[in-house]
This record gives sequence, C-alpha cells and structure tokens, in this order.
Amino acid sequence: MTPIDSKFKIVEFESLGTSIKNTKRFMAVNPTGQGYEYEWEEVYDENKKDKPVFKCLTQKGIILSGKKSEMVFEYTPDKFGEHESHWIFRIPSEGISQ
Repeated sequence: MTPIDSKFKIVEFESLGTSIKNTKRFMAVNPTGQGYEYEWEEVYDENKKDKPVFKCLTQKGIILSGKKSEMVFEYTPDKFGEHESHWIFRIPSEGISQ
C-alpha cells in the first residue's frame, strides 16, 4: 500500500450495510479578518463506471470572519467493499485550493 501524501486530508466512513445513509460532519474555521465564499468540487474518475456513493451537502457557502461553518458529507454505499471519492476545497477569492 502506497503511503498517502500528507497534503491530503482523509475523512473515513463506516456503514453497517448497503443503501444506508451515513453522514460525516466537521467544522471549518475562518481565522481571517474577512468573510469568504468556499466551494467543494468532486474530482471524477473517468474510468469509474459505478454511480457516486459520496455526496457533499454543503457544496458552497460563506464563512464569516472569525466564525465557523459546518461541512457535511454523505456516504450511501450500494454494494459491499471499499469506496473512495476525491474532492477539492476552494476559496476562489483567495486563489486557495486544497
């Protein structure tokens, strides 16, 4: 197994079966002196033929200065096994992509 580059942040889900919605919530903090808009973009794998099992419920939003905002992802597997999805978090006004 190849080690994962430390620039990536991993969010793991566990499901007790198929067709069950599993939700992961976490907070993002804006420590700056101004509010900013953010967006999540899924990076699609052209070779994958399966339907997506991950969904971002907070694809766009605003985090005000000194405040935090909840990020919500959902995982609904349609078959047993391991699944993965890649996403990019962007703050367009600052030219930031992670």
